[in-house]
Amino acid sequence: MGFIGCGAVVIVPVFKSARDNEYRSSCMSNLKVIGLACELYASDNGDKFPPLSSNGKGWTELISYKAQKVIPFSCPAGEKSIGPTSDYFYNARLARFTYARIYEPTNVIAFGDGMDNGPTNSHLLESPIFALSDNSYPSRHRSGANYVFADSHVQWLPARGGSKIVSFDPLTKNY
Repeated sequence: MGFIGCGAVVIVPVFKSARDNEYRSSCMSNLKVIGLACELYASDNGDKFPPLSSNGKGWTELISYKAQKVIPFSCPAGEKSIGPTSDYFYNARLARFTYARIYEPTNVIAFGDGMDNGPTNSHLLESPIFALSDNSYPSRHRSGANYVFADSHVQWLPARGGSKIVSFDPLTKNY
């Protein structure tokens, strides 16, 4: 009986780690789709990021319409979504901003892990990367979170920021 208990102590963390990796990977995939849908929106709208909302529709609905497909706006590690909500945030500083004017698109966060079941125009004016609590959404995936950058690449970053230089301001030189 003791041997079985010892085996469970070893196996349970392995399964949890595998599930966490699956959630992080699925979330990154969701965010990649959101980044590409945003590019589609921009291609039809003067190379501009979508507004936070327009005609009663949040940014999630605006980019979904352009993509003409169902976009997963819920993170698998978050609570199950109810109704038209989003577990991801949008960098409000990019709303209606032209892609070409972004100083360093590889370092500017466009979208990322946000509040569970947030509104369809869920947005932030400041970066959540330097969170004060390890239980906040920047820690959703193994002490970090997933982000889409303005150039549409997706990356996991630690909750405390790590070594990557990132910005929320599209006009700032980041070094």
